[in-house]
Amino acid sequence: MPRPERLVLVAGTGTEVGKTWVAARLAEALRARGTRVAARKPAQSFAPDEGPTDAEVLAAATGEAVDTVCPRHRWYQVPMAPPMAADALGRPPLRIRELAAETAFPEGVEVGIVETVGGVRSPLAHDGDTVDLLALLKPDVSVLVADAGLGTINAVLLSFAAL
Repeated sequence: MPRPERLVLVAGTGTEVGKTWVAARLAEALRARGTRVAARKPAQSFAPDEGPTDAEVLAAATGEAVDTVCPRHRWYQVPMAPPMAADALGRPPLRIRELAAETAFPEGVEVGIVETVGGVRSPLAHDGDTVDLLALLKPDVSVLVADAGLGTINAVLLSFAAL
């Protein structure tokens, strides 16, 4: 599948820092301007009772089907890093190259948004993390999201250095 005109990777300093909120607001703002935008979540893990998943939020923001944003075989209903969740559920291992290959966009997408999981060095696959995904996808822009509070400067500097 073709690459979007612009590819944006949304990463975070950790879990629950607002990556999905930032990615969804970006998608909504672009759509409001008439830009054809699509979002991808290579894998997601979650507690089944915690409300809408990241993929559901992103799908609502882009107008895409939720299974297009994150394929169902990459949904892990255990709140831990995706490779650990896959292990806990007895599912096949995640490979970073497979996740990158599945992060595809249809023809005509002007801006593609890829939201990652956890922090930039949190395991995304059994053999890689967000830094490895970034190296494979080569986004035009990377957005680093951090929460506000004590320790944020340290978390941002460490995450930025890794990226």
